[in-house]
Amino acid sequence: MDEMVGTRIRAPALALAFPLGLPLPLPLGLPLPLVLVLVLGQARAADDPLVQPSLVAASASIRPGGEVVVGVRLRLAPGWHVYWINPGDAGTAVQVGWDLPEGFAAGALEWPVPSRFEAGGIASYGYSGEPVLLATLRAPASAAPGTRARIAARLDWLVCSEESCIPGEATVSLDLEVAAAEPHPSAEAPILDAARARLPRAPAGLRATIVAQDDETIVLRVEPPADLPLDGRTAAAGLFFPEREGLIEAAEEQAVRPVAGGAVEITLPRTSIVKGRVAEVRGVLRVKRLQPTTEEFGVALGADAIDTGRKGQEKQERAR
Repeated sequence: MDEMVGTRIRAPALALAFPLGLPLPLPLGLPLPLVLVLVLGQARAADDPLVQPSLVAASASIRPGGEVVVGVRLRLAPGWHVYWINPGDAGTAVQVGWDLPEGFAAGALEWPVPSRFEAGGIASYGYSGEPVLLATLRAPASAAPGTRARIAARLDWLVCSEESCIPGEATVSLDLEVAAAEPHPSAEAPILDAARARLPRAPAGLRATIVAQDDETIVLRVEPPADLPLDGRTAAAGLFFPEREGLIEAAEEQAVRPVAGGAVEITLPRTSIVKGRVAEVRGVLRVKRLQPTTEEFGVALGADAIDTGRKGQEKQERAR
């Protein structure tokens, strides 16, 4: 499996430096600081970029009509981060565009559980370290054994520290052999296994409902299955990351209140951007299990787990 990568930090790379160390870009509606300074982003050595991208695959070959998991791997310099689907108060999500042989198809990107980064009163959602975005590739049944398929991805990102942000782009690629034989795990397969373990979980029996909302808040009730109580004794409900941009104030506190049956209610502070009634809320709830061992993970709340606000309120009224 041959891999190629071409990386370019856009030149000239301008970083916007603000007093108080505010990250960029600034969110809509935030007053600009009185002093705005343009500084030229320091050039990095060619072998030491802020972001080292690569494309890795679970196997070096793919069968006609078969599938293989690939990962967009981003190795970030210490102190820098890139952004999730919803970047929060500021930023822009990593963009991936596939360039595939005829008949090949790529599934939706799978994103690991994000973290929150805060500086100067602005909070954003994203990743530091070495995040890996997963996708499943499918080969056409007509793919000819003995040929090689070039898999390429065009990447765009915004990488930020507490002081500045720099946009970057790259094209990464690898070659997969089309073979009739059963594929064997590649040397990079453990990287993808570890990345899959960092994806949000979708426990069977999980329910989440919008139980109240007004112009200022949305209240979610999360009812987990019996083996994942969120009552504060065996797990601590953490931060909720909504997929929808502009829905909540990322920097404000989310109040968490235990309720009967091991469930919790989470009060999300709304922005003034999204107006009116919200029918559903998709996202990831970050949870920290306290017993029997400490474990942190994410729980996916999707459309199948979220009732509309009206139905949620009807259920609450019937329960009273």
